Amino acid sequence: MQSEVGHVSSVLASKPVQGTGFLSALLGWLSTSRNREAAPAPEAPPTDEVLTQRNAVLSALLYATADLTRTADPDVIIQGICDAMISASPHIKLVWAWYGEPDIAEIYPKIYAGPAQKYAETLTIKRNFLTLKGPAFRALLAEQDEYMGVSRMSLFGPWRAAAKEFGFEVAAAFPLRVPDSTKRGILIFYADDKNYFEMIGLDPFKALSRVAEASLTQADLRKQLELQADTDALTGLHNRRYIDRELERLRAMDARHGIPYTLLLIDIDHFKRINDTFGHPGGDAVLVRLSSILRQQMRSEDFLARWGGEEFLCALPNASLADGMALAERIRQIVELEQLVTPAGIIRWTVSIGVAPSGDPCENINNAFRCVDEALYAAKFAGRNRVMQPI
Repeated sequence: MQSEVGHVSSVLASKPVQGTGFLSALLGWLSTSRNREAAPAPEAPPTDEVLTQRNAVLSALLYATADLTRTADPDVIIQGICDAMISASPHIKLVWAWYGEPDIAEIYPKIYAGPAQKYAETLTIKRNFLTLKGPAFRALLAEQDEYMGVSRMSLFGPWRAAAKEFGFEVAAAFPLRVPDSTKRGILIFYADDKNYFEMIGLDPFKALSRVAEASLTQADLRKQLELQADTDALTGLHNRRYIDRELERLRAMDARHGIPYTLLLIDIDHFKRINDTFGHPGGDAVLVRLSSILRQQMRSEDFLARWGGEEFLCALPNASLADGMALAERIRQIVELEQLVTPAGIIRWTVSIGVAPSGDPCENINNAFRCVDEALYAAKFAGRNRVMQPI
């Protein structure tokens, strides 16, 4: 190096310095010279232990990916990731995951596995100035991978205790994102070797987090599809497919625990005449308005569905025949006073309602349907704009 410095001195002595460009070039040349002298030795090939660990982690990744085809339950898939990683490496002391609303005030392990699971069982990370600098909230809010050493002198009390009891030395946190959803999550790995993630590489752990993310996305999409399948497009109410399941549940509650229910079957009077006079947009407007009235009159625990055409079915859990008759009469009176303004004119309309309770003579769901249908027919036969119960 001494000869190089002498060479530089001779250059400086023989040539005048012109502006900052020469100085920049000189500093760059010196930096390059020093870098050549300090060049690191070639990286040593990974040891057999590291290769074994990498292969085990990759196997865990393959098993987790296969779980996506075997189940649609995200909790099962994420639990499988946690369990597989604990089986894959003795250096991984804990894996845990959380998912929910990202602006929540605290997070905690929902799913976890590992020798340090006792730590996960009691852990709650409250959102504050200190924890916002930790890997969990940073990964969750910034939606980027976070890698941090765990110190026995950490300001975060649970980390101090875990480092001493379980040997935590490093934590790697990965965000879980769900497209077109407010749901977010994190997947966190704790290791007892501060160089563990550097030796193995972060890519397999990123891939595991993508599998967990895919399971949440899959569940979110399935929920959306189920909602679409159970919803009437025009009114936004549940459809017959949905309420069939709920009615079966009500029947079971009645049979096992004696909890009664009452059904209301509501039909718009002279609906064909409305369509013929005001067109299908007018008929649709009446259907939408009635669905709104019914929503307003229902309790939160009641079930409401568009049963088909111009018919609507209400199921009232833990309600007597008298309760159902009172509700039906209130609905009938509200509709009777309606004047629905449409481009084709003002529509005045009425409804007929049949009411039937569970129990004798409607002791099962099939008989309940028969009873409420007969009650509706009786209301129509009596002149419409009526509320009737089984005779």
